[in-house]
Amino acid sequence: MRGDWLDAKRATDPDRWAAQLCSPVRFAPAVSLLAKAIDVPWIEAGPGQVVAGLVRAQRPGLPVVASLGDDPDEASAWLRAQGRLWT
Repeated sequence: MRGDWLDAKRATDPDRWAAQLCSPVRFAPAVSLLAKAIDVPWIEAGPGQVVAGLVRAQRPGLPVVASLGDDPDEASAWLRAQGRLWT
C-alpha cells in the first residue's frame, strides 16, 4: 500500500482492501505523514507495546504511550497511561 492518506474512493474499493491483505505494510511513511499532520501525543490502545515501539523507532522524540503494556491489571495500566499523557 502507499503509506498515504486514504480518500473516499479508495476507502470503499473492495479491490483495494483485498490487495491490502497481500501487500507489505508501509508503516514508516504512514507514521511520518501522521506525525507531521497531528502534533499530539500518541497512544497505543491495546495490549503490548509493539506499535508504540515501532513509532518511537521511526520518530524519536514523538510522545508515545502504550495504554496497556504487559500489565495484567488493565485498569491500573490504563490509568497510568492517562497520567503519562496528561504530563
